[in-house]
Amino acid sequence: MSEQPERQQVAIITGAGRGIGRGIALALAAKRWAVVINYRSNAAAAAETSELVKQAGGDCLVVQANIAEQADRERLVREVVGKYGRIDLLVNNAGMGPRQRLNILETTEASYDEVMAV
Repeated sequence: MSEQPERQQVAIITGAGRGIGRGIALALAAKRWAVVINYRSNAAAAAETSELVKQAGGDCLVVQANIAEQADRERLVREVVGKYGRIDLLVNNAGMGPRQRLNILETTEASYDEVMAV
């Protein structure tokens, strides 16, 4: 009786270029997950994370997408499903702070909405 090869699991990690997102990507790569490194603007950091994932033995895909934008989110999912056929895990790590630090009661609705969109 032959055993089926274990399916490689696929994770999208938003904000995976550096910091906590990078740490999660490396931890999953060490467990042989396919890691999707999502970043918004720091291509150099995302490329560095990609190299580290490969050194850890993981497979990866780097996708630039602003997750606050619906079209970018949809494109991200299409690219991942196109390459791997599925998504097993989504780590919503991306985040941002307000452009101007104010008391929460003084924050504008637009500023609040911008932060919450991510």
